Amino acid sequence: MPPLQSEGSTSNTPISAALIRKQGDYPHFWDLDHSFVDVMTEVYKRVSEKNKSVL
Repeated sequence: MPPLQSEGSTSNTPISAALIRKQGDYPHFWDLDHSFVDVMTEVYKRVSEKNKSVL
């Protein structure tokens, strides 16, 4: 499975998502109606944008 690309990111750095994608969009612990992978992609994007100066 290819790495995720963060949408709207100023960087084209791929997001390594092997561990996130391993369980699929709706892993057994995920009770929400939207995709776990989509949520984690958004979290990664926000954290990387917020901490751009540190990275």
